[in-house]
Amino acid sequence: MDDSNGLRPKFICDAIIGARRNVAAEPLEIRMARLEGAYEQINLRLSELHVDVQALRTQIGGQFYWLLTLILGSILIPIIRDVL
Repeated sequence: MDDSNGLRPKFICDAIIGARRNVAAEPLEIRMARLEGAYEQINLRLSELHVDVQALRTQIGGQFYWLLTLILGSILIPIIRDVL
């Protein structure tokens, strides 16, 4: 890696700093627009995940109540049958 002055950099950080000097800085508005776009995409994905999690909770809750009914029925029906 050669620096712009033709000398080899002593440290990697010197090479990175040298590379940063050669890259034109983007205007702040462009960087902010990219960040806002990324935040919008993240927000959209999180809202989709939220809907999926709510649907799973509803499904699991329904399955839990069915299982609970079967277990209690299998326990209580023989007890009630013996009592009557």
